[in-house]
Amino acid sequence: MKLRPLAALLTCGTIAAPLLLYGCGGSDDNGASAGGGTTPPATTTPTPQPTPAVAANLKDCCTAGDKDFPKVGGNLGNQNYSSLKQVTREQVGQLGGAWVNRIEGGLTTGTNQSTTVVVDGVIYIESALGNVIAVDGRTGVTKWKWTTPHGVVTRRGVAVAKDLGLVYTLAGGNRLIALRTDTGEVAWTKQYPGSTEANFVGAVQKVALVYHDKRLYIGTNDGNRGAAFSADATNGNVLTAFWGVPR
Repeated sequence: MKLRPLAALLTCGTIAAPLLLYGCGGSDDNGASAGGGTTPPATTTPTPQPTPAVAANLKDCCTAGDKDFPKVGGNLGNQNYSSLKQVTREQVGQLGGAWVNRIEGGLTTGTNQSTTVVVDGVIYIESALGNVIAVDGRTGVTKWKWTTPHGVVTRRGVAVAKDLGLVYTLAGGNRLIALRTDTGEVAWTKQYPGSTEANFVGAVQKVALVYHDKRLYIGTNDGNRGAAFSADATNGNVLTAFWGVPR
């Protein structure tokens, strides 16, 4: 042990409190502490960083839109907000068209109340004729088109289940249609009972579909009665049903 002047020992508190000697430090030529042990090297454990939320996964209510805008309203909280920052108030007026895709040949008639959604760079559009078109968001090229055989019905936006590889739309005759996101082929069709039939759950039109965690949430066009239900996103079977006013 190194010999230190009395003043130094008093400063460190060695005489007044011998138990503090180790804490006061001092080491011999071999790096041993004054208390006879060795001081372990300081180690730090990196703090795991959370994985950033991705809009298209629709895991919680308030993940802002990013490169994707995966549902009508932007997210499950319907905040209609995008976190992208390249377009600002200062230069938005200077933007111009990058490409044009004349959906349905540029049709200007008919009723279309549908909002487009974007998942993995693909824009999903419901047309005034009741069809669904998938468009490459970078090039504007149509990837596929599903033409409904069930007549025209007013819709307000598809739902996309990225984890299931399906996009959902409504069709005439109280039908829910599941299409494959890569090809537009029909995966399955579910027809719900009409208004005069037993187990009627509402008229499925003029609503935007919502997908979350293997379920679809479907409002209806039933005026003041306010019907809505949820369905299994793998087959369309009704899971729960609600009427704002008893039938």
